[in-house]
Amino acid sequence: MSRTPKYSLHKATGQARVRMSGKDHYLGEYGSPESRDAYDELILAWRRLNDLTGKHSTTVGQLCLAFQEHAEKFYRDEHVKLIRLDRRSWQLH
Repeated sequence: MSRTPKYSLHKATGQARVRMSGKDHYLGEYGSPESRDAYDELILAWRRLNDLTGKHSTTVGQLCLAFQEHAEKFYRDEHVKLIRLDRRSWQLH
């Protein structure tokens, strides 16, 4: 896989940008949460298109968040202890 395109500053405008396939994509004010979100979305799409292994990579964090969303929906019964993701460890509550 090629290098991941970098989040960078377009000095003339103060905007965040990323260059992919020779084309600049402007993302909004450099350093803003909105520009970081736009970058993440573009990179996710770019990775899907450029995945040469035929597999999509999933990070451990993404897997944990997906499980947490599932658990919150599946284990709604008040009598069942929920497993909650704490930033440092798994804990039963």
